[in-house]
Amino acid sequence: MHQQQFIILLVFITVVFVSIAQCDTLEDEENSHRSRRATNVCDSTACNTPLTGLQNSTRFTSSDYVRNLLDPTFWVNTPGGNVSYFNLSTTPALAGIGIAFSLAMLEPCGIILPHIHPRGSKGIYSITGKSLLVGFIQENKAQLILNTIGIGYATVIPKGAIHFVQNLDCENSTQLDAYNNEDPGLLTLGLNMFRFPDGPLSAGFGETDDYIDNLRQAIPNYPLDVNMDCRKKCGLSTNKWYRTWIPCAGICIGLVIIGIVGGVIVLSLIPTYLSTKNITVKNRLSDPIVITYRSDMINGYRSTITDIQALSTSLGNALHLPEITNLVAQFYPSNGNFTGRKKRDVQGDLMNIQFSLKYPIYCPTDNCHKKVIDEALVHINVLYTTFTLPISFDDGQTFMVRLSLCAAGSLSLEQCYTPQDQVCDAAACNTPLTGLQNSNRFTSSDYVRNLLDPTFWVNTPGGNVSYFNLSTTPALAGIGIAFSLAMLEPCGIILPHIHPRGSKGIYSITGKSLLVGFIQENKAQLILNTIGIGYATVIPKGAIHFVQNLDCENSTQLDAYNNEDPGLLTLGLNMFRFPDGPLSAGFGETDDYIDNLRQAIPNYPLDVNMDCRKKCGLST
Repeated sequence: MHQQQFIILLVFITVVFVSIAQCDTLEDEENSHRSRRATNVCDSTACNTPLTGLQNSTRFTSSDYVRNLLDPTFWVNTPGGNVSYFNLSTTPALAGIGIAFSLAMLEPCGIILPHIHPRGSKGIYSITGKSLLVGFIQENKAQLILNTIGIGYATVIPKGAIHFVQNLDCENSTQLDAYNNEDPGLLTLGLNMFRFPDGPLSAGFGETDDYIDNLRQAIPNYPLDVNMDCRKKCGLSTNKWYRTWIPCAGICIGLVIIGIVGGVIVLSLIPTYLSTKNITVKNRLSDPIVITYRSDMINGYRSTITDIQALSTSLGNALHLPEITNLVAQFYPSNGNFTGRKKRDVQGDLMNIQFSLKYPIYCPTDNCHKKVIDEALVHINVLYTTFTLPISFDDGQTFMVRLSLCAAGSLSLEQCYTPQDQVCDAAACNTPLTGLQNSNRFTSSDYVRNLLDPTFWVNTPGGNVSYFNLSTTPALAGIGIAFSLAMLEPCGIILPHIHPRGSKGIYSITGKSLLVGFIQENKAQLILNTIGIGYATVIPKGAIHFVQNLDCENSTQLDAYNNEDPGLLTLGLNMFRFPDGPLSAGFGETDDYIDNLRQAIPNYPLDVNMDCRKKCGLST
């Protein structure tokens, strides 16, 4: 018996020593690797010879473009919650693509403390957060933008803006943050500002150096923390081991200062007057308002527009005119004969829209009729001259139609036949706004959109898509971020396409088996990945790509873009608009074959795979 125990002890000691030796060997190898990396790891010739785009793309394989953000081994743990990153520091293949993600899983009452991303704008999509308070300020004298968003809502934070996110709920929340830079940077204000010496801080806070020293000791060492008052209301623990004591006097003074500042901000945001007068602008914009747009729809005049209520809502969202009523809309041929004007072919039908509206606006005085008029002119004549709307027709089809302003009121319809798209006054067109003026044109609600609202969905045979981009949300102009929420049917496919102006990041919310593939250029390798729930991947700008739901259940994915207007070019849908010649040569077939193939091309950017649906026992 003693001999057996001795043998077991001897084996145990041997294993321990072997393990220690292996650890030492691994540490030596890592130190050696770091030493080589710290000096020079390539020949000088190779270092000074830049790679072509093709050479750079072939350095990585498919798996280098994917990361599971729900893997706990990747989480950064803080008292306020956990964060999982998909950026340049975690995924070198993102270099030059210009997109990144972070998944923030906040504790009840958790807060992402006030911070800045110096190199990137950010989009926030609430996955499970029922009540997330999001606020930002862009610069001195800019308004405070505050929104409380729930599940399915998206909002944005401009690059360099001070911002925070607070979970107001007594349950955990999850949000996906997308950035238009693969290395957006993170600068938590309290954590870093108090690294400055006492002088500038005591002057900035109007307090003594001793007060600043005490306050410095209380600053959290994490970018996330929790709100104690909120946790008390939720009946949760408020024990925080990392807190140090602050004198009561300091707390009281700080709360008084915060209260005064907060009161001033709140009072400044309360409107003193809300006008609901109808707009009448010297007969240029009357009641009802009549506006004519040039569209990219061909032969739309041959069908009747249906679902006017949905169109009214979409138009109101696009123009930010909340009370559109009595909407009448119709297409008519673009080469119509107008008095005194020679016919001229213009790409796409014209669309005539007539509606009444009441335009609410905040004013400092009771007499704000002039300001209502001025603001309305800006909205209709300058800001939203081009946008895209989903329009349904009596044959059951819905198309995304791009509209460009031609004429409003007594503005001549001749504008529809000139190369100029803008019809605003010359003085207004030629006077650029400052960044501050531009940011103050919008209110908090202008930065938010509920992507789960079915009235915003574009319906196709392959699934539904909800957009949060420049066409739907004009406040995104210049911010450089956009979202789309793709809800694919079983076996649904986002057909091969290109985004000409933006890279894309894809995060699978409910998709258990999404096949994602892209090719960047001729001779570049095919990148193929099958991703599941919690996985993220990227598509470089201009790459041909597709997404296929391989599962027999619905899937949901959030797509983020590093451009507020990334564009969409579905290859089959558009390539077959070319004449037969280049297509028959490109396919090695006859013109008749191309004609037949053209008839089979889907009219939507999403469709389904029939073989897959048969295997799933679904209708084909």
